[in-house]
Amino acid sequence: MPTYTIKNKATGKIFQTDIIKYTALEQMLGSDHNLELQLNTPQIIGSIGTIHGRHTDDGWKDTLKEIKKNNPGSNIKV
Repeated sequence: MPTYTIKNKATGKIFQTDIIKYTALEQMLGSDHNLELQLNTPQIIGSIGTIHGRHTDDGWKDTLKEIKKNNPGSNIKV
C-alpha cells in the first residue's frame, strides 16, 4: 500500500499520509472538501545499502550462479 501527498487548499499545508489503502484515501478526500491529492513521482528503491557501498542480496547472487551454471559460456560475473 502506498503513501499519498495531500494538500489542504484552505491552509496551503502539504502533508503525506501514512501507508493506507486507496479506499481510505477516498474516504479522507470525501470527508473534507479542502483536501486534494497532489500528484508526484513514486519513491522507488533502486538498491540496498548506502551511496558509499552497495550490497547485493545473497539470494540474487545464488540466482546469478544458477544462471551461469545453466548457460555455458556465459559472461555473468558472480
